[in-house]
Amino acid sequence: MSFDFDKDVERTFETAAINDAISTKLDSFRANGGKLIIVTGVSDPVFSAMDQRDWFKKLVGTNVNADEFARFFALPGMNHCGGGNGIDDVDPLSALEAWREQGAAPSSLLGKSTSRAGKQIPICAYPKVATYVGGDENNASSFECR
Repeated sequence: MSFDFDKDVERTFETAAINDAISTKLDSFRANGGKLIIVTGVSDPVFSAMDQRDWFKKLVGTNVNADEFARFFALPGMNHCGGGNGIDDVDPLSALEAWREQGAAPSSLLGKSTSRAGKQIPICAYPKVATYVGGDENNASSFECR
């Protein structure tokens, strides 16, 4: 009952280092062979894909050659963890395993839509985006990461 909203709110921020995963300094993670794939839905009503993109940009700025251990993928139209009107089906785990075990860093993930049967596009590693180059608009081979 003695909480003072004018003074005590700042004190609650002291727990951020324990509770919030906001640090971009991942030296130990990287030194131990860690690989990081971040997948987010652009239409997520819970977390902003732009906030996650901004965090990733900070990670890139904090870590030299961050692309050696980290990738960011934004799925157009996907809600929180799936669903939505766009691409909402990817397999980042297989990509992560191939990267860690075989050194094959993913430049894109195959994205599929569960709401539009047969729709596939590449989900490009940030900052590239899938660009239509011609052909069947439902076929991933009709796009390039640019």
